[in-house]
Amino acid sequence: MVQCPKCSAQNLPDSRFCSSCGLAFSTPSQMPTVEAPAAETPRAAETPHVARIISSDSIPAGGFTPGTILADRYRIIGLLGRGGMGEVYRADDVKLGQPVALKFLPPRLAEDPVRRERFFAEVRITRQLSHPNICRVYDIGEIDGRHFLSMEFIDGEDLASLLKRIGHLTNEKALDIARQLAAGIAAAHERGVLHRDLKPANIMLDGHGRVRITDFGLAIAAEEAADAAEIAGTPAYMAPEQLAGKGATVRSDMYSLGLVLYEIYTGKKAFTAATLAEMREQKETHTPRAISELREGMDPVVERLIRRCMERDPTARPASVAQLALALPGGDPLAAAIAAGETPSPEMVAASGSKEGLRPAVAVSLLTFIILGMIAILAMNDWLSFDRRIPFESRWWTQVLVSWTRLLSGEWTDSLVARDMLIGVALGVALNVLTHSIFLCCAFLFQSFQSPLFVGLDPKIGFFNLQSVMGIRFTINELLYFMNQQIILDLALLIWVLVILRFVLRSQKAAIVMSILLVALFASGGSSPLDLISGLIFSATLFFALMRFGFLAALLCGFINIVIGNLPMTLHASAWYSGYGFLTLAVLAAIVLYAFRFSLGGRALIAPSRFDD
Repeated sequence: MVQCPKCSAQNLPDSRFCSSCGLAFSTPSQMPTVEAPAAETPRAAETPHVARIISSDSIPAGGFTPGTILADRYRIIGLLGRGGMGEVYRADDVKLGQPVALKFLPPRLAEDPVRRERFFAEVRITRQLSHPNICRVYDIGEIDGRHFLSMEFIDGEDLASLLKRIGHLTNEKALDIARQLAAGIAAAHERGVLHRDLKPANIMLDGHGRVRITDFGLAIAAEEAADAAEIAGTPAYMAPEQLAGKGATVRSDMYSLGLVLYEIYTGKKAFTAATLAEMREQKETHTPRAISELREGMDPVVERLIRRCMERDPTARPASVAQLALALPGGDPLAAAIAAGETPSPEMVAASGSKEGLRPAVAVSLLTFIILGMIAILAMNDWLSFDRRIPFESRWWTQVLVSWTRLLSGEWTDSLVARDMLIGVALGVALNVLTHSIFLCCAFLFQSFQSPLFVGLDPKIGFFNLQSVMGIRFTINELLYFMNQQIILDLALLIWVLVILRFVLRSQKAAIVMSILLVALFASGGSSPLDLISGLIFSATLFFALMRFGFLAALLCGFINIVIGNLPMTLHASAWYSGYGFLTLAVLAAIVLYAFRFSLGGRALIAPSRFDD
């Protein structure tokens, strides 16, 4: 039932006129705050916030006339407004010498323990919030059985009155208000408080244009919202889920904020209806007109954000008001793109994020942690590092690193270095001759004898890597890449396969045999018997070079093998890729001639003839 504010008669919820006195009721589009009591239908209630003194002649009997001193502290200046939820007076706090606003709970509501407790809760909740865009509440008191709260007096005008006077705001002012509103609501949400009655009438603008969010009379803790599935708020600004009695969430406040922003930019309400049922039906099925259709020069980013706030599905709205604040123009461009449903560009990603550095205390703490952490790691490394626990260089295979160590030391003309390089190239060539021969023989058998013995055997010599024939620099790049790849492979073979297996099996021969098998499986991929045979040959040759001649020989053996298998190699000058093949051959020839030249160790290639005297 709806109570007539004039004669207090009870009327049906959808009544447009009082059945007793004939007073015209507001439509849901203009309906004030509706509060759901514990056991009865909501009553209309409103508390004007326009900071204009109402003539003392209009103060009803039982009210406070200007000059009255209350509680030996507050001097009444005048009545600011009245409504179903009480009267608000402008007063001076004579003890602190500052203006305040006093909000009195009507006697008929003070007798209701539920309404009285909600009045006290407004003070408890709002006192937790300290933000420049939230109206501060100071204290609660009682005079002659009448409860009141003291709060910040805002010398300005509420947003509803301002929009009624001038229509929509300019883009610049609307954006400024949007930022401040988002900041205030975000601060409340961070403290776990839902406003539940956000609307232009509950938003004040002071004389400096700063926004103040007021009237937390219906506010509730977020963790209690699920248990308070009541229809409480202002129908025109309530989210569909609130109107359906499903309770409020952070995204319900987001919906109300979207409706307020829509009205700020257009000067019109997003939804207008004659009855509460019609209002509910509109919000569940209709979409408001686009802001850009109602005014020119609308920023499309802002319009998309407002439209997302007003989505019927709560999950389709921005996740938080803080995210919305960042997404507004002038905030984080990355958050703006995400909130607007767009894919951010690389430039936008680079421009996003904080531009501030660390505080000195944080930076010093991080530096201290890094230094102490590294000292601890280095101290533990001697005890835990595997390569230190197994001194393979001095006990087992020291000889395999001799020529490699000399090469890294700059002894490029050393005969041992050149010898291992030449042997490695020779082994690589031998490996390729052998594997090519096996493939060719198998190909001949496959084509000549279609017997069950060769079913599934399809030997093919792989084609070279096309990346290597896209230009000279690509060919050189491939050569360097293969060299680097082979170094990593051989180091892994030496340290992680041989050393680990030697440590586990306690036998050098067993470690070598097991290493050959493991590398063969890795190299072949196990796709066919022929691949496995090829992998075994490769692995055995590589380990032979490694154990007999050293790491450098194994490196060159693997390098030659991978180069021949992946780069263009041909004797036909007419082939379109012959130039790249000749370049590869020239590089290999240079390596071979270099190794050959210094492998002699100063000996003459042809011994001089000896003649008897």
